[in-house]
Amino acid sequence: MKMCKHSVTLINKKAMMQYRKTFAKSASKRKIKVMHIIPNFGEGGGEGMAVELIKATDKSIFDVAAVSLFAECGSVLEEKLSEINVKVWYLGKTIGLDIKIFFKLFQVIKQFAPDIVHTHRYALYYTFPVLSMCMVPVKVHTVHTTAEREVGLRRFLYWLAYKSGIVPVAIAREVQMGLQRVYKIYNSPLIPNGIPVVDYISPSLGRSEWRAKEGFEENDILFTCVARLSSEKEHRVVVEAFRESSSLNHHAKLILVGSGPLKEEIIEQIQQLGLQKQVYLLGFRDDISNLLNACDVFVLSSSREGSPLVIMEAMASSKPIVATDVGGVSELVKDGFNGYVVPSGDIVAFSSKMVEFVNNVEKRIKFGLRAAQFAKATFDVHKMAAAYEKLYLSSIDGK
Repeated sequence: MKMCKHSVTLINKKAMMQYRKTFAKSASKRKIKVMHIIPNFGEGGGEGMAVELIKATDKSIFDVAAVSLFAECGSVLEEKLSEINVKVWYLGKTIGLDIKIFFKLFQVIKQFAPDIVHTHRYALYYTFPVLSMCMVPVKVHTVHTTAEREVGLRRFLYWLAYKSGIVPVAIAREVQMGLQRVYKIYNSPLIPNGIPVVDYISPSLGRSEWRAKEGFEENDILFTCVARLSSEKEHRVVVEAFRESSSLNHHAKLILVGSGPLKEEIIEQIQQLGLQKQVYLLGFRDDISNLLNACDVFVLSSSREGSPLVIMEAMASSKPIVATDVGGVSELVKDGFNGYVVPSGDIVAFSSKMVEFVNNVEKRIKFGLRAAQFAKATFDVHKMAAAYEKLYLSSIDGK
């Protein structure tokens, strides 16, 4: 298949070295300045991906900085950026359309003078008008979800952005197909998300220790969902589906990890179903690798996704998956091999797959080992970083 300039997804070491040699011949000795712009560094997969990319980018070639449209919130991701001494501007955006952000963005872009601006999530909505005035040589935007979600003025603005030369990068084939369907873009790069796989293969706390610390028994069967408590995650589906599973084995437990606006609604559903002793809301946690290591099955019932990092993390932790077939989920979860994918909103189908894992420890182990093997071969964050580095270098070289 003929590939366009930006369509390579996996970059081997030989190709990366060649790009670096080519660039070294034509560029000055100074580092290439890359500025990542994102709405905030709070809880979320897109935010986590951006931070992992910033951490993994080769600092001997790239000078990396970041901009958060909103104010600092004291998150774990902000701490990670601080630990690696990355310069971050926090612009203090208010809720809704904030005109002042355009001026603040203009100032920080002019101050840092990036060679490359890399936007994430809806930061492009604010950044694109400013970029047209700042003369940044290379503009990249990671598309974290399917293009159909972009409607109204935002869709029109994104269409203009892509027409002007901003390169949209898809994180999954379904996201890439969305760019084709909505924007008629047929040559967008496809760079799958990556995670620090080793952190999930070798967590800092063992399974038994975590369970004892959190009050769970060794023989409890822990289904775990890590997701923001918001409407698109459809927690009502997984809670309802779990009821059937829990009726078959009183050791079955459901753990919901995350915070969000639907907390009280989910608590009410749990009470109505009489599941107070079997469903646990743990809130936001910063020990996800330990938590996933200690659970038995990972579940995610979203109505929309891009390419969920948390599924990759669960797979790297050797967990079988039950998830809804949305976005790029089926590119991660091979149905009947390392987990199951079911139609979005189908409580009966979701429950039936959870039931398959309740009393079948052999299946849980077999699917989990397959998931881990796939994760090790596919999801490493350094592959993602190398692909973006090649995109940066080839784009700069083409200017």
